[in-house]
Amino acid sequence: MDPLEQKLASMKLTAPSERLDQRLDETFRAARSTSRGTRKVGFFWWAGAMTAAGAVAAALLLRPPQLRTNRLQPVIYRIEAPGGLRDMLLNSPANQIEPIHFELRGSAQ
Repeated sequence: MDPLEQKLASMKLTAPSERLDQRLDETFRAARSTSRGTRKVGFFWWAGAMTAAGAVAAALLLRPPQLRTNRLQPVIYRIEAPGGLRDMLLNSPANQIEPIHFELRGSAQ
């Protein structure tokens, strides 16, 4: 055990004051009395939230079909070397096969 822990263990604790006990009892009593009243409000909040979620879901399902069929198309990027570098790559004697090209396909989803 550390010397600090030994010192804390050997210290004499004072008893809590009666005023502290009274304040704690009042706080717990107040919390108990207010928690009973908030249960009804909590139920109405939940009921309202569920109703709002149902309304949003219904609105999304019942929207016109032309809005639902619009799909995002992939974007295709073709990357080629510019100018003289392109000519060197395409007309090189070592490269007699079809020109190499790179395509990057992606989606915005």
